[in-house]
Amino acid sequence: MAKHIVELPENSIAIQSLKQIIQNKTIEYNIRGHKLNRLGEVSGTLIGGNLAVLYGLRATPYDILKFAKGKILFIEDVGERPYQIDRMIRNFELSGVFKSISGLIIGQFSDFEEDPTMGGTVYELISKIIQKYQFPVCFDFPAGHVKDNRPIILGKKAKLIINKDNVCFYQ
Repeated sequence: MAKHIVELPENSIAIQSLKQIIQNKTIEYNIRGHKLNRLGEVSGTLIGGNLAVLYGLRATPYDILKFAKGKILFIEDVGERPYQIDRMIRNFELSGVFKSISGLIIGQFSDFEEDPTMGGTVYELISKIIQKYQFPVCFDFPAGHVKDNRPIILGKKAKLIINKDNVCFYQ
């Protein structure tokens, strides 16, 4: 989020990474692993963004997910209730998005409350829906509507390596 430029210290990872991107330098993030991650390595063009926006563009001329084949999908959201997130993820599953992609990066879901009646956390719900697919999955990637918001470039090639203890992202 651009607002972080004035909120974060200049030496923060988010600001330093943004400067690297502006200078056309490679960015590399090494983050701690998550218990729901699915191990693997994948390279491809990074697509995605805000889950609700992607969902709202389905079946329109602006639906980028119809071009998801072989791509790495990134999703995040802010202020959506767990049942809404579940509905959007199930739409992606039912429409074949998860059959097409080669990897999934799940960023931050912020400004919401978990719903105990849903049978698990938002991340657990997503994990259950995508369990039948074989692509590598990174949960809790530091990008979204949060302070530790690592910049990534949609539409650019990326490499994702998910190990047991850590995740490496290159772009």
